[in-house]
Amino acid sequence: MLELWSPEGAVSAEERASWLAAAERIATGITILAHLEPFIDTQRLRVGFTCGGDAELAARYAASILDENIACERVATPLPAADSIVGRFARRLLGTGAGDLPADEIALPCRPDATDEQIQQAVLAVMKAAHVIEFGLELEPELVATVS
Repeated sequence: MLELWSPEGAVSAEERASWLAAAERIATGITILAHLEPFIDTQRLRVGFTCGGDAELAARYAASILDENIACERVATPLPAADSIVGRFARRLLGTGAGDLPADEIALPCRPDATDEQIQQAVLAVMKAAHVIEFGLELEPELVATVS
């Protein structure tokens, strides 16, 4: 299984730059091949895609991606800190508490030392899930092999 990555301790500028390069490749692949809206969260070192507020859809994507042996995590869109002016305003505007946003985003494996194969595996798992969930299509293994 391709596992999620979280840094152990401080992340150097070089590691952050390497992570961002891998994240940009994943986000580009998600856009082009899966036709989904990606996100890159450089603060929390997360990359993935959003399901536009639909937590049930995110759960279906997560299950499908896990079926491809790729770890993923359903997460909520992060809000600014609750003790900041922007954070208080956002919560008031949304009518929500600190952890009340739906878990409608899917975070994918991405690490500073990600190989081409790991990046391709993450993107292809999302592409397969999108085509099954959004379009009801089952992709033939031979077709998927030509994309990678």
